[in-house]
Amino acid sequence: MGEDHADDRKHITHFNYHYTTGAFYKKDLALGIGFALFGMIVAAPLLRKPKKGGKT
Repeated sequence: MGEDHADDRKHITHFNYHYTTGAFYKKDLALGIGFALFGMIVAAPLLRKPKKGGKT
């Protein structure tokens, strides 16, 4: 805790910080890349344009 004096006032300050490890610490990178590639492959048919004269 610290004290700050400004404008003839006394302010009590405190820095509240809790250290935690990163969200991706000890996570499997290959599994994440595989999941992303799987999602791209599954989404690919949704991005294709329909053939001319086909159903809409």
